[in-house]
Amino acid sequence: MFSSDHRERSNPVAWLILRRMRRPIIVLIVAYAISVLGLTLIPGVDASGNPRSVDFLHALYVISYTATTIGFGELPFAFTEAQRLWMMVCIYLTVISWLYSIGALIALVRDEALQEARVAGRFARAVARMSEPFNVVCGYGESGTRLVDALTGFYVPVVVLDIDPARINELALNEQDYRMYVPGLRADAAETRHLVQAGVRHPLCRRVIANTGDDRVNLKIAITAKLLNPKATVIARAEHAEIAGNMASFATDHILDPFALFTEALTLAWRTPAAYQLQDWLLGPPGSAYQAPGTPPPGTWILCGYGRFGRRLNASLTALGLSTVVIEPDTDLPDMPPGCIIAPGTEAPALEQAGVRAAAGIIAGSDDDVNNLSIIMTARTLNPGLFVVARQNQATNRALFEALGADLTMNPRQVLATHIRALVTAPMLYRYLGRVAAQAAAQAHDLLAGLHATVHGDRVPDVWSVHVDADEAPALAWALREGGHTLRVSDLLVDPYAPARRLSCMALMLETRAGCVLGPAPDTRLGAGDRLLLCGHPPAYGHMQVTCKNHYVLHRLLTGENLPRGTVLRRLRTGR
Repeated sequence: MFSSDHRERSNPVAWLILRRMRRPIIVLIVAYAISVLGLTLIPGVDASGNPRSVDFLHALYVISYTATTIGFGELPFAFTEAQRLWMMVCIYLTVISWLYSIGALIALVRDEALQEARVAGRFARAVARMSEPFNVVCGYGESGTRLVDALTGFYVPVVVLDIDPARINELALNEQDYRMYVPGLRADAAETRHLVQAGVRHPLCRRVIANTGDDRVNLKIAITAKLLNPKATVIARAEHAEIAGNMASFATDHILDPFALFTEALTLAWRTPAAYQLQDWLLGPPGSAYQAPGTPPPGTWILCGYGRFGRRLNASLTALGLSTVVIEPDTDLPDMPPGCIIAPGTEAPALEQAGVRAAAGIIAGSDDDVNNLSIIMTARTLNPGLFVVARQNQATNRALFEALGADLTMNPRQVLATHIRALVTAPMLYRYLGRVAAQAAAQAHDLLAGLHATVHGDRVPDVWSVHVDADEAPALAWALREGGHTLRVSDLLVDPYAPARRLSCMALMLETRAGCVLGPAPDTRLGAGDRLLLCGHPPAYGHMQVTCKNHYVLHRLLTGENLPRGTVLRRLRTGR
């Protein structure tokens, strides 16, 4: 009996070819066998008139060029009438057999199962050839597309699974825009074998990102990944509390709900505007133009839509002490808040009833983009000074929302992709933003002011981290271990090509064994194993890498002397 492991290791392409071509091959073999055997059994006459039969070699030769319609000749002697009659039978028999076999071969080339097996085999080989840590992204929808684009922009290898063939075709079309090749496979990521094909068991698989639109599929992916590769970090999307709880029970590392993430950000904008602006700035695409968002004003807020998003927002606004008026067209929703207005919210009477003329702001949070656009346009007609928060559900409507000019626009998929990118490419940044959110308003304002003074606010800065160890920063580790130097944060902020000039970057956070420091002072000492989070202009990162990895450059920065490079000079200097 064959095991399932044996079936997984077998070659499905070869098996399908043999399976589909078995009957045509048998037909050809039988046709040739009958033709050759008949030709050898029918008596013939040689040139001298003596009886002589055709041997097997000549029979096979004659049938071979006859069956392939190359030509016709009577070898090794002229045929008798009986032999010629048999050759006529052989012509029709073998030609029809070849036509049948060629038709089967053409059908095989167009066979969907074979194409899928061929693509799956190429995908599996690409995954097996992975030579550096990679991430498995399950789901290539709008947020998956944004995520893959962001990760490949940071040269982070990615493998993609998606059940929709149109999305995998889109991945192939987008490949020219990525900085590296992204293997993709049309497959159901909820099936274990497909996750294995994607490399979940691969020793270099670092993260599995469950980002499909189905919470239960994401749950299955998270569970499977944790069981097959406990060392891999699992990031899962979950919009329902019960699914999130189930994921947590399986030790899923990060569970993200786009509605909860945006609600937390919006709550932060009310509570600590400086912390919200800092978060919005640092989470943007590096190098892109940045415009600071407006600060939501206090007062009464009109909330249109009371689904998962609306419920979270209503609870958060109420906790902040803000009054809300809810407009919801569905009368069957449970736990409707007191004073809820049953209406779509797209018409003026419902907004008038909600007090739109005196309201501070409105949140169009339904799951229909057309309704949200209509709500905002109607509300602004009644109150032009209204602060507007819009929920955008489809990427195709981006131009409409930009033309609308909402003060804040929430795209659940963009929010999700942004946070996953931060978790993958800059995990320290994610921890930093969490600590900043817990700071007092004055401290958050000082951090924001310091960042503005260092890197200015017209562009989103690059964010990177430095780990003081022999692998990521060998020069720093050497200076502490063998050089006998004292390292400080300021030593990393110097331009290695012009020591008198400071790099356009800022230290955001320092993590040590003793604890964590936000905005460490330039004279803060660094020790082995410390992690430093920085942000700044793109050239600053490259210059700092030279300092961290070239101990000759670092020695010159610390002492002003050039460290001898040759063996003789080094021995003369050190005496050994």
